[in-house]
Amino acid sequence: MQFLTFLPLCLLIGASIANADTANPFFGKWKAEWQTAKKMQEAHFVIDDKGGTWRTLSSPKSNPCVGKEVPIQIENSSPGAMTLKLKFSEVLQGCADATIHLKRTDDGTVSGRRGKADVALTRE
Repeated sequence: MQFLTFLPLCLLIGASIANADTANPFFGKWKAEWQTAKKMQEAHFVIDDKGGTWRTLSSPKSNPCVGKEVPIQIENSSPGAMTLKLKFSEVLQGCADATIHLKRTDDGTVSGRRGKADVALTRE
């Protein structure tokens, strides 16, 4: 009788562990910071199974392509890396899309690169 009570509990714990192992380490809310030739930049973004959104926190006075929320397209994804296309061109004509490369490090954190700039990522 105790076995029948114990079995569902084991199945529930096993399912939870399996689900945690398959969770994508790149999904969630993030803050990104990187240095350009002129200044430090910051953006907030969300990645989910459908893509996500990106918003660079900068004044549109210097660049009309920033400061707006833009869609993210996931171009490539594996357990250790993900490539994102920031679709600025879908929000404002004449704006160029950008690419972000994310990589899961050995200690389980995520690092990034935008062009030649390293991107510091913080999970929010």
